[in-house]
Amino acid sequence: AIEQAGPQLASRLQGPRDVTLLAPSDAAFAAHLGAASEADALAAIRQARRDSLLQALSYHALDSHLIAYNLPRMGAIRTLAPDPQAPGALQVFIRRNRNEMRANDGNFTTTNLAGANGLVHILYRVLQPPSQPLSQILGTHPD
Repeated sequence: AIEQAGPQLASRLQGPRDVTLLAPSDAAFAAHLGAASEADALAAIRQARRDSLLQALSYHALDSHLIAYNLPRMGAIRTLAPDPQAPGALQVFIRRNRNEMRANDGNFTTTNLAGANGLVHILYRVLQPPSQPLSQILGTHPD
């Protein structure tokens, strides 16, 4: 999927700076795309518009090296995806306690897989930028 998104994301993920990738599992991609199998999901990804795929996958990449233990208990982290509505980057919202870790509404299934220039955390969901305010996502009140 990263190669399908184009050289911009691939070169950023292979570059010298550390990154953390919140990678959906193959099964998560299949479920998200409504595909009958992981092979069908891959076929759909290959046919996706490059700009849409770049935006979606950039939302899963963080511009820092974050081991699971160092992720915030509750808070927002900037992604590599530009925010189409405002200057800056879109954020992913993290919640962590003893029993689970979540990014937006996706549970982490595997954490801290080491790469040459960063880490990969596997999620059981394809992340979507939220349409709700941060206070609703984190379960707090703006008062």
